[in-house]
Amino acid sequence: MLINDYSEVNSNMIKISILGDIMCEKEILNKKNPESTDFSNLFSQISPVLKDSDYVIGNLESVFAGKSATYTNSMYSFNTPDVFLDQLATLPVNLVTTANNHSLDRGIEGINRTIDQLTKRKIRYTGTRKSKNESPYAIITINGIRIAIFSFTASVNYFDHHFTLTEEDQFRLNLLLPQDFGKDRISKLPKSKLIINRFITKLIGNENLMKIKKTLGRKHNSPYQDNYMPEEFPLIEPYAENVKLLIKQAKKEADLVMFFPHMGGQFNQDPGSISEFYMRFIAESGADVIISNHPHIIQKMEYINEIPCFYSIGNYSMYPDSTYIIKDNKPQIGLITNIYINKTTAQISKISIIPIVMKIQAKQMTISPLFVDKTQNEVVQIIDWISQTLEVDLKLEDNEFTVIKQKTN
Repeated sequence: MLINDYSEVNSNMIKISILGDIMCEKEILNKKNPESTDFSNLFSQISPVLKDSDYVIGNLESVFAGKSATYTNSMYSFNTPDVFLDQLATLPVNLVTTANNHSLDRGIEGINRTIDQLTKRKIRYTGTRKSKNESPYAIITINGIRIAIFSFTASVNYFDHHFTLTEEDQFRLNLLLPQDFGKDRISKLPKSKLIINRFITKLIGNENLMKIKKTLGRKHNSPYQDNYMPEEFPLIEPYAENVKLLIKQAKKEADLVMFFPHMGGQFNQDPGSISEFYMRFIAESGADVIISNHPHIIQKMEYINEIPCFYSIGNYSMYPDSTYIIKDNKPQIGLITNIYINKTTAQISKISIIPIVMKIQAKQMTISPLFVDKTQNEVVQIIDWISQTLEVDLKLEDNEFTVIKQKTN
């Protein structure tokens, strides 16, 4: 329950900060020697912003499968050098959610080695597992308050690498949908169209095709919604019921449940029917706050049964000029979302956001708070856009924008 009480002193509250999609695309890596990449520009200006946070959580959208598994060299399949995690740990990030569409980019070996590298750096994780004996959710304790943290994904890049976990191995990744969800739609496409698409992709590659279209000023990518067809809903139900059972179990162990679903249509401002269904389902199943990611832009925030639900807080690190980027809905702007929890009541007392901006300077990507290098007029315009996009009103307090109520139209 969100309590609009701003008289509380921050010392009486626990502050948990959540970062959006933490990515490391090939444009960020040193081409000659990826392991020598300097990632400091991605973290140095954000670290001071998090100095008052009691705990920091981020969505880690890459595996760390090692050099032998080949580092990121294409648009949609990621494998990042370990040195990235060294920088991430200094931010500091305390826990990462690891269930997302890139979890299987290097198969089971990628999942396992990523867990090993996170553990080595004392970064906790949830969403993937090496053993069935591990819990499918994490529980953290801050000031005596126990918080269960869930990470689940609705997609696994199946149509890019066609790798699927066997039934025996499905425990390794928390899923909201079948791994090959949507394959029947593709099989219904005209065969001539499929043959042509496969031929062109094989001949020059999907990325090069996008580059050509982009150079010619043509539409190179399309935003989409994550919708399901009525006949597909029975495929969703078993996964939803698993989520419900696990939340019920976690509520016996923890004071609060934070749920991080990885779902949604990319670059589309409007959530689709899958996101709408799961957001309501998770809220009604007992989660206390839900923060989703995957669309790579900011989407609306709403209260469902007084549960704060963010459909997408956008990116933490996405290269602004990546080939597949659609710039219409500002993917270069993301949100650090802060959840304040009353130490006495263990209830959510306040929610605030800190906008961040991704930009390219001297051929390097940098990430900075919104106020850096922006005029007052630019800041006002962006904050107004964020308020309209989230569909909430915002109030500036202590360099953060507090969510004060649902926007009234």
